Amino acid sequence: MKTIVLSVCFLPGLFFTQNNSIGIDFSVSENSLYLKSIIDRNQFFGLESIFKSPGGIIYRFWNTRTCIEVSNINGTVKGKVVLAVKNQDNESYFRKSYELSHDQTENVFNIINQYDIDHFPTDSKIKGWIQGFDGNVIDIESNIDQHYIYKKYWTPGFQNIPESKIIMNITDDIEKATAVAALIKKFDSE
Repeated sequence: MKTIVLSVCFLPGLFFTQNNSIGIDFSVSENSLYLKSIIDRNQFFGLESIFKSPGGIIYRFWNTRTCIEVSNINGTVKGKVVLAVKNQDNESYFRKSYELSHDQTENVFNIINQYDIDHFPTDSKIKGWIQGFDGNVIDIESNIDQHYIYKKYWTPGFQNIPESKIIMNITDDIEKATAVAALIKKFDSE
């Protein structure tokens, strides 16, 4: 346990030394809990961290049980959807990864560019966004040429500002492009 706490305390200095004007600022101690959450979630979904990447571009779009990942590393474009749920015993889990086609992956990159996601701020940096403790949170992680950014959007459907509608449109468009609804149906049947 001490190792995890120490790791979370020192991670901001190791990975997040650049000024982060649109994402979560991990140099602020109150945001360090997000790091533990990201590490735990990656482990639950069976995914490697993208805090440090080999270069290139990686995006992850998260909700409670789904991760959509697209990457372009050295000209190789890949995408996948990872679904995971815990069993009722809270100890075991089921997860599965589905590879996206090249066209699906390219469509997600087109959506990223269409909405200029790289310049869209996290919810705490959007005037009028109301924070809470429960509800559906949408997260976006990116690592572009070894510059990691994490953004979260607490219950965009609850918000009454234009930016929340943009986040919901981004999410809907990406889910349609990747046929997530069909994958969830398949996953649930397994």
